[in-house]
Amino acid sequence: MYNVGICDDDKVFCAGLEEMVYEAAKALRQKIETEVWYSGESLMRDLESVACPDILFLDIELYEKSGIDVGKFIRTDREDYLTHIVYVSSREEYAMQLFRGRYWSAALSRGHRTGRCSSTRRAVIFFRCRAVRSCIL
Repeated sequence: MYNVGICDDDKVFCAGLEEMVYEAAKALRQKIETEVWYSGESLMRDLESVACPDILFLDIELYEKSGIDVGKFIRTDREDYLTHIVYVSSREEYAMQLFRGRYWSAALSRGHRTGRCSSTRRAVIFFRCRAVRSCIL
């Protein structure tokens, strides 16, 4: 069983990504549970008292706390190096920033206008490479 978290301020995108994750898990015969947050602050608050998800899809551009701030909180403050963080953004320049910062994570771009990821295949690829610490989707 995998616990999958999604944190993005776009509710339509969250619903689409959650659906895609369930489809990918079903195709791979994996059991999952999902939880969705709409702000970095609410995710950080919850992580004070509960375990991090196994896989976290994390938007980089959030309101007060960015996805990068949340990622640092998970890695540095919580000292959690097991959670796989997939940074989600429609802006490619963040990928280089993440790799320069030595974040052991993945980057997933999303369609700006549709509010959905550009390909279901990307989610499936992520589940297949989940043991790999660094992959670009």
